[in-house]
Amino acid sequence: HLSGKKSIAIQPCDDEGMASFGAIDIDPDYKNFSANKFLQIIEENDLPVIPIKSKSGGLHVYVFMNKPVEASEIREFLETLLFSFGLPATTEIFPKQTKLGTNTDDQKVNGNFINLPYFNKNERVALDPSGKEMPLDLFLKVVELNLMTSIKLKEISDDIIKTELTGGAEEFKDGPPCLEILS
Repeated sequence: HLSGKKSIAIQPCDDEGMASFGAIDIDPDYKNFSANKFLQIIEENDLPVIPIKSKSGGLHVYVFMNKPVEASEIREFLETLLFSFGLPATTEIFPKQTKLGTNTDDQKVNGNFINLPYFNKNERVALDPSGKEMPLDLFLKVVELNLMTSIKLKEISDDIIKTELTGGAEEFKDGPPCLEILS
């Protein structure tokens, strides 16, 4: 993979429904696409994610865990980030499956795969907050510094939800959050 001979993709979820990473696949309208919008959102909100150029010219926004957690926890966190990024709920998120299992013939079912970064060491590379490409060794250090726990993912998600559902008109402060945000 790193030498550029054969690209490798991986399915994040294991047979027990555990995963160590996840990613949002941002495949936008490419003629108007700018990674800077997403880099700015990541920086302004101090999000523990790493943006990586995708094979198709968009972005994969990764989160890495300090140990395997239920794949559903990673999916829920990444689904919450869709609000921050202004992305539709239909945006592709990995792991796509939160459990694998078997088909009707009792054969193991493979999940959906995502291409790994740093193919040929210089394709699908991570971006720093300024949009500059990171060399592989720096990327690995950044991953290590941003490893998340299950508890931290939940805290960040709760903060995002609270922020997204507050700030409306004064007369709705004590009412349902949906009315506050709609106002």
